Amino acid sequence: MKGLVKFAKGLTVELEDYKRKVIMAEQIIQDLKKAGSDDMGSLIDMLNNFRLKEANVREEIEKLSQLSVIKDDEIVNLDIELKSLTDFLNQVAFTQNQKIDMYRQEI
Repeated sequence: MKGLVKFAKGLTVELEDYKRKVIMAEQIIQDLKKAGSDDMGSLIDMLNNFRLKEANVREEIEKLSQLSVIKDDEIVNLDIELKSLTDFLNQVAFTQNQKIDMYRQEI
């Protein structure tokens, strides 16, 4: 009988020890879950911020592309205008040279 009581007490102590270990393990698991959840939330926030920045950058790229097209058109128009002015100046120079030659012949 004494042996049985001693065995039962030993089992009780051992069960209490296991119970304490289980409680500690559950607490560790809860802490890890919370840390993982916090980290996951932080990662999701970072991902959302990066997506927002990406959308903003894409919008800026689109605006710059449109501006580039507009500026290219302006350059083409300025080239046309410059050629027209150059042709006009060449014509004026030609006419002046003709008049100078005519006046020289008259003199």
